[in-house]
Amino acid sequence: MDLPVRGLWLLPTRMRIEKLKRFFAVPPSTPGVLLVQREELAAMTSSYASLDLPEGWKILPTNSDGLADKCREVWPAVSKLDWIGLGCDDLRPQTVDWDKKLIAEITGKNIVTCDDGVQHDARMSGITVFSGGVLRAMGYMFPPHFWHTYVDNVWEDIGRGANCWTYVGDVLVEHDHPFRNQQLDPALADETTYKSYGQQARDVQAYQHWIATDKEAVIKRIKEMA
Repeated sequence: MDLPVRGLWLLPTRMRIEKLKRFFAVPPSTPGVLLVQREELAAMTSSYASLDLPEGWKILPTNSDGLADKCREVWPAVSKLDWIGLGCDDLRPQTVDWDKKLIAEITGKNIVTCDDGVQHDARMSGITVFSGGVLRAMGYMFPPHFWHTYVDNVWEDIGRGANCWTYVGDVLVEHDHPFRNQQLDPALADETTYKSYGQQARDVQAYQHWIATDKEAVIKRIKEMA
């Protein structure tokens, strides 16, 4: 399989060792990093050491806590890559070679998603791969002010507006999403869930601000890419 050669998976995580083990049950063969806040890593050293990470994967300590801030922190180090994949610790890959099959669909300017077992091709709510070109045209992976939620709305607006969204329906990476029918299911929630979704009001404002100030310009830049 002919793949873009310079890329990396980013998997921000927080206090979910058992879920990480489920994520790696169908292991990727392409490189990646777990983004773990330094304080958490120091407190849970033995727990993280118990992970059987695939070849080419390592733990990268971050100063930041939270999905968006962790990705912003590492963005300068990964911004020149051919592709960047973004995962979450509540995903469970089911398809063998899921990573290679998604990366194989990367072009110079697109965003690639797959079946998440819940919302399928309707949302970018599962694992996502970005071409380096489209991220550089955007100027960021996460726009300013976002904490965790609503950034999938940003990517969907870009994917539809710039016609750069590729959906791979024969790859399944299930998402153990804590919401059912727009309501949080306490049986699926943990401390990380409440921290992640605890600033939705802020994220709604950030999304509305992005629509008003940057959406059309970003779509235009991607459409104008060679």
